[in-house]
Amino acid sequence: NLAILYNLMGNYTAAEPLFRQALEIRRKKLGEDHPDYARSLNNLAGLYHYSMGNYGAAELLYRQAMEIRRKKLGEEHPDYATSLNNLAGLYDSMGNYSAAEPLYHQAKEIRRKKLGEDHLDYARSLNNLAMLNNSMGNYSAAEPLLRQSMEIRRKKLGEDHPDYARSLNNLAGLYKSMGNYSAAEPLYRQAIEIWRKTLGEEHPNYAASLNNLAILLVGQGNPDEGLTLMQEATQIERKMIRQIFSIGSESQRMEYLKSIQATLDTYFSLVHHYYAADAQIMQETLDLILTRKSIAAEALVVQRDAILTGKYPHLKEQLRAIYTIRMQIAQKTFVEPGKEGLEEHRKILSSWNAERERLEADLARQIPEIRLEDRLRDVDRNVVAQHLPMGCALVEFVRFDKFDFSAVPARGEHLWKPARYCAFVLRSGEPDAVAFADLGEAEQIEQFITLYRQQFTGDERSLDSGEETEGTRRSEDRSLGLLSRFFWKKPIPKAVEKWDLGENAITAEYSEREIGLLLYSSIIKPIQKALAHCDRLILAPDGELSTIPFEVLPTEEGERLIDHYHISYVGVGRDILRFGVETSNDLQQPFVLANPDFDLTLDTFSPISQSTPVVSRASRYLDRRLPHFYPLPGTEIEGRNIAQMLKVSPLMGGKALEQTLKAVQSPSILHIATHGFFLENKEDDPNQERRALDGIGGAEMPRFSAQELENPLLSSGLVLAGVNNRAKQGKLPPEAEDGILTAEDVTGLDLTGTELVVLSACKTGIGEVMVGEGVFGLRRSFMLAGAKTLVMSLWNVPDEATQELMEGFYARILAGVPRAEALREAQLELRKRYPDPMDWGAFICQGDPGCLQATYRNPAEI
Repeated sequence: NLAILYNLMGNYTAAEPLFRQALEIRRKKLGEDHPDYARSLNNLAGLYHYSMGNYGAAELLYRQAMEIRRKKLGEEHPDYATSLNNLAGLYDSMGNYSAAEPLYHQAKEIRRKKLGEDHLDYARSLNNLAMLNNSMGNYSAAEPLLRQSMEIRRKKLGEDHPDYARSLNNLAGLYKSMGNYSAAEPLYRQAIEIWRKTLGEEHPNYAASLNNLAILLVGQGNPDEGLTLMQEATQIERKMIRQIFSIGSESQRMEYLKSIQATLDTYFSLVHHYYAADAQIMQETLDLILTRKSIAAEALVVQRDAILTGKYPHLKEQLRAIYTIRMQIAQKTFVEPGKEGLEEHRKILSSWNAERERLEADLARQIPEIRLEDRLRDVDRNVVAQHLPMGCALVEFVRFDKFDFSAVPARGEHLWKPARYCAFVLRSGEPDAVAFADLGEAEQIEQFITLYRQQFTGDERSLDSGEETEGTRRSEDRSLGLLSRFFWKKPIPKAVEKWDLGENAITAEYSEREIGLLLYSSIIKPIQKALAHCDRLILAPDGELSTIPFEVLPTEEGERLIDHYHISYVGVGRDILRFGVETSNDLQQPFVLANPDFDLTLDTFSPISQSTPVVSRASRYLDRRLPHFYPLPGTEIEGRNIAQMLKVSPLMGGKALEQTLKAVQSPSILHIATHGFFLENKEDDPNQERRALDGIGGAEMPRFSAQELENPLLSSGLVLAGVNNRAKQGKLPPEAEDGILTAEDVTGLDLTGTELVVLSACKTGIGEVMVGEGVFGLRRSFMLAGAKTLVMSLWNVPDEATQELMEGFYARILAGVPRAEALREAQLELRKRYPDPMDWGAFICQGDPGCLQATYRNPAEI
């Protein structure tokens, strides 16, 4: 009951552990088939569902509670009706209306028979069915249900009760959907006032109602008041994020951020449409981005740093336990079910994932820093501009779904328009001169990105068959006939209309340069004026912009961006504040791993045969069966030469083992040269409704499409010794493990203070892109493991050219050249011999671009 009270007050940090404690007492004293235990399951599920947006966890608990009630109480009991209603509400929140509707009706009928038509639970059923009809566009059916529900609540609870405010809010939302703004506005205002008095001005219901009224006001032509209300709601939302972060697991934090993404997109839509020329609003919007973008990653970094730097030494073992179980899950995921069978295999994974969630949430509750209050308190454009070097500009890209404030759903108009990209430019020492540019529709830009990447990914060649040799390269004037499939039904944007395809659109073929210019005109030309007098750019991409190296983009003058700018990358602009920060831990000697023996077995060591096919360092499709990986002779030369430069012995061949790599701790430099992989994920269902904003609590929460995805950190990684034998289910030395270092495995590495990680392999910077949170793959994992700087590739890279690039890069950084500049110089030098960007342009530098602060020296030389 105390937990329920805290939950109603919006104090989820206090509610969650009490719910769990009550659940455990009832489990021990009453058993797992008792109705009171079912009640605890239901309450905890409600917290996950409505308050935290963790639909996966909520569904399991709802179903468990419903089954207990069905067996113990029967299918006519009001508590069983509650379970039906709650499960329906979950499906409703997920946009699965066909699954929700029959459950709502079944719950309503049970309540009508058992409780009567003046009962509050019956009123809730009426309300939920009304909101479902609203979502489905059946407005004539929704209004009488809402009014009947509201009248019951008025009689039973009075006109100052939060549930009556909920009815007012929902009726206002219905009128808004019908275009009846004059009827909706007073209802929204009345609901806001009730919530303000009863729940306070920091409650999430109050914030949601402010957003609803703001949207209505903007639609009525009053954007100024709408903006004020949205800004107030954003501050409340920020406090709620801190709460969820302090009690939730990593996946729970991500789910919550997804659940509130709609309100952030609505805010961006407002400022984009009405305030693009307002300097102050643009400054405030950039401040918001600097504190909201990539905050899930920020929380993990803060948690890890707090433990590994010694502030909470008693939590080290708990952190290690989390890494251990995550690795167990990863390994179990990549093996076929054994004697236990598929069902038992899934049960084991499910129980391990539940234990991981429990450990992560328990750890979060013990580390106050995870709320990010100290980390984000002083972050804004002023402090970031002060940290930018002279002549440098930060370009913060944002992808957002466009909300149409004037749309009336009852007229068949869609609230959500195509997503867009925009860019904010902040120059060194000029915090009040924030430049803003609308870059256009995301779909168009992402089509350009797809086409441009296809010029370099090598997808059209027979890589998997091993037919391509190192000498196979495409010429600079190659063309690609895919552009037409996008444009013959869709007009070219005005920014690139000179590339009009005309009547020959279906068969037109465009060169790499022409496609690159389309992309350049979309994402660089709109901000070029703001970049005047800047020769250095720090880019913070979003969405699919994270998958291209900007350096290779051609310019209208016939050059490329690398010729005009010194470019490096960050996840978000506030990362700049970490540049140059010294770490207190002692760094170990550099670690170089190269040319693993992919055919390693337990009993034999197979040296690389000169007759083995030599291929580019190309990514292979990786599934449960695993392909065959060919050796990379260039990585052996690269590994030996770089290890010699760093004065260490490289681990190669049969010594390039997964367990050995996992045991490395804070090397000053980590260099890995091998094959990389990335598995494409399935696309979202285009028929699923995205989300709706109106509604609060119960089935009346914001909705968006939810897709059950595998852990994205298992979709990318590096292959090590023994991987081919493991694919044949042969025996491997224990030190080889499974020969696959996934991005999930990398999260368990201790790279605290590591100055530089170089991933000399294919597509090591690619992963699953999550808007606002970056790329989930090796890119994210190595930075979370503690690396200050990461050099990685965004497409397939050739063996010989990459070897030369890496040696040139290391020669420069060891001579004192800053990291990002050393990569640029090495690329420009390589470009003289290999002009094709395929050979020199795949690698980018993310993180601290400056000089190495600490380079380990061999003790024998000191």
